Amino acid sequence: MAGPLLVKVDWNRDGDFSDPFEDVSLDQRGTIIASFGRDGATALSQVAAGRGSLTLDNTTRRYSNRNASSPLFGKVKPARPVVITRDVTVGATTTTYTIMRAHTDDQPLNPDVEAATVGLSLVDSLQDLRGITISTPLHTGIRSGAAVGAILDAAGWTGGRDIDAGASVFPWWWEDGADAMDALQKVLASEGTPALLTVGSAGEIVFRDRHHRITRTASKTPQATMRGTEGAPEPVMGRGFAYNDGWANIVNSPTVAVGERRPKNFDVVWQSDEVFAIGASASYVVVVQATDPFQGASTPVSGVDFNVGAGSITGVTLSRTSGQSTSITFTAGAGGATVGSLQLRANAVPVVRTYQISASAASKTTANTAQSILDYGQRGIPSGLEPVWASRYDAQALCDLYVLQRAQPLTVLTVRFIASDLQQFRLSMVLGLDLSDRVTVIERESQVSGDFYVESIAHTIDGHVSHEVVLGLEAVPAFPSSTAVFILGTSTLNGTDPLGY
Repeated sequence: MAGPLLVKVDWNRDGDFSDPFEDVSLDQRGTIIASFGRDGATALSQVAAGRGSLTLDNTTRRYSNRNASSPLFGKVKPARPVVITRDVTVGATTTTYTIMRAHTDDQPLNPDVEAATVGLSLVDSLQDLRGITISTPLHTGIRSGAAVGAILDAAGWTGGRDIDAGASVFPWWWEDGADAMDALQKVLASEGTPALLTVGSAGEIVFRDRHHRITRTASKTPQATMRGTEGAPEPVMGRGFAYNDGWANIVNSPTVAVGERRPKNFDVVWQSDEVFAIGASASYVVVVQATDPFQGASTPVSGVDFNVGAGSITGVTLSRTSGQSTSITFTAGAGGATVGSLQLRANAVPVVRTYQISASAASKTTANTAQSILDYGQRGIPSGLEPVWASRYDAQALCDLYVLQRAQPLTVLTVRFIASDLQQFRLSMVLGLDLSDRVTVIERESQVSGDFYVESIAHTIDGHVSHEVVLGLEAVPAFPSSTAVFILGTSTLNGTDPLGY
């Protein structure tokens, strides 16, 4: 028999899942759904927040949030942490696999008339970053991983982090009035595929750079060989196998516009003719929004950067000295004050020229591009993957990589596994896989025989009766053939020039 399928809800959010009624496994009814990864089975797809659902027996009305006699009264709310795990025993070894770590959504509970059940919607922590507006200082020479960390800081994320340093260096980076999740997507695009953002098994935010699949063991070496013939060595795929030639994911003519920014001389970056009055000993905040990002802003000086028409000003402070916006706080004296002709001086950092970057004229990229265009027509970088923060050097590297890896189609597969209590080894092989893991697929009808990366994972669980796992896979590109790369800040160097320069 399989080990237990455990579902726990941390109703009081103390982090230990051990309080009374937090193990809801015996009340779970029907189907559990959990999915995470990219929103398509290709590294060109954007990452998406994990989602799931489960149903609990509510005969006792314990989970009715308006039931004042329930021991959980006042605790059945959104943002209650949830962990779903499954124990699998192979031989004498039992392993606990985390199916999903998420929390209850803000969707209303849906008890039906006389149904005596209640449904819970689940999302993981990436969804929490959606809808949070952030603003950051201006950074120079920042790595993509540091930018991810800065976004999480600005969004107030206090959970765990597992963040790669990143391969791309952004000459100038900031965000102003941006949605935190959109900001993260822009960093991923500027790092380049197959950069990845996900939630780990302990609930931590995970960022992987564009080199992670050629440096991490689970991506370099196949973690399982999947076959489509019943009776073959496990794990055996079930019906529901879907094959896609991947023609929609070809990139053979990437073109990227990269703006080069340079600081200007110290000068006025913002000004206003508004006159505002401040009450006695009160404070007044002026929000400054500049046209270009700036650095080195100076605190406004009376008689130079603003005029006091009446009363007195006892203090002026800046919330920060760089970014695209800042706040100036004025504090008036005991008689109040009127202030006008306000300006802010700093070093603006405008775009001084724009470069059009395309695939290089190196031998391998040229050959790949010509044949691909002949076969499929010109295909640029998909919308949403423009490397908006990249330097022209990183943009050049990304354009070359797109052509080397995607001028010819990469096969996309959807593979499905069904397991029950009697198929513990199959469960262990499939539940042990994670995003970006490398697997081998052999299927005779489609004549597929090769290595693929895991891009998405979805579970549909009907207790001990059936556990379905659906994987979205994309073929491993032929380039790079070496597993060594140069990464800034490390001693790793590939001695062979892969581009043919």
